[in-house]
Amino acid sequence: MKRILCALCCFAATALAQQNTCPSLESGVEAEVLRVRVAKDDLGAFRAVGDKALSALRLCPQSARLWYLAARSAEVLESPSNGQAFAAEGGLNRIVADALSHAPSSAPAATVAARVQVSSSLARKALALDPNYQPARRALAELLAKEGAIDEALRLASAKTPSGPMHLTRAHVLLAAKRPAEAVAEARKIPMNSPPLSRCTATSRKFSVSRCSTSRKPPKRERRCEPPPRQAPSLPSATSLSERSLRA
Repeated sequence: MKRILCALCCFAATALAQQNTCPSLESGVEAEVLRVRVAKDDLGAFRAVGDKALSALRLCPQSARLWYLAARSAEVLESPSNGQAFAAEGGLNRIVADALSHAPSSAPAATVAARVQVSSSLARKALALDPNYQPARRALAELLAKEGAIDEALRLASAKTPSGPMHLTRAHVLLAAKRPAEAVAEARKIPMNSPPLSRCTATSRKFSVSRCSTSRKPPKRERRCEPPPRQAPSLPSATSLSERSLRA
C-alpha cells in the first residue's frame, strides 16, 4: 500500500512539475517564432524553432502547439536540406506522425500532415476541427485541385476579403484547371512587399534604388535603370518566403 501511495505521489509531483514547466518552455519557443519574421537567415531561424520545440516536447509531449511548431519547421526545411534537417529525430514523416498521434485535435498539426502526406481527407479533418483556420482551407483547396475537384476547390478558395496566401491558392487551383491567364491575374492580386523587378544597381553605395537616374546622361558611377527582359509570367512558389510562415 505504501508503495502505491509513493508511486501516486511521484506521479502527481511529476505532473505538477510539467504543468509549471511547459508554459515556460512554450514561451521560449514562441520567442524563436517571433524572430523568424525578422531573421536574415530564415532557414536557420526555422531550424532553431524546430530544435527548441522538439527539445521541449521531451518534457511536454502533450503540447499541441509544440507539436505543430516541430512539424511545421520540419516541413519547411525538408526540401532545402534534402530531408536531412531532422534526420536524427526520425525525419519529417516521423515528426508529423508523432504530431498527429499526440495532438489529434490540433487543426494546425493536421494541416501540416495533410500537405506532407498529400491527403485531402486529413485536410478535411483539419478544417472540421477549426472551420476558421485558413491554412486548412487553403490546403484542402489545393489538394482537391490536384484530384481534379476544381469546382469545390474554387469554392473553398473564395473569400469576401481574400488574403495574399488565399490569392495564391486560388491561382494554383486555376492553374490546375488549365486556366493560366486567370491564374496569373489572380497571382497579381497578391500584395508584394519586395522591391520592384526593375532595379538600378550602382557601383557606389551612395546611390540607392530610389535615386536611379532618368536623365539622358547618367552619372559615371551609376547605371541607367532598364526594364527586365520579357519573360513568361510565373506564379510564386509554394515554398517561397511568403509561404514559409509558421502561421501557414
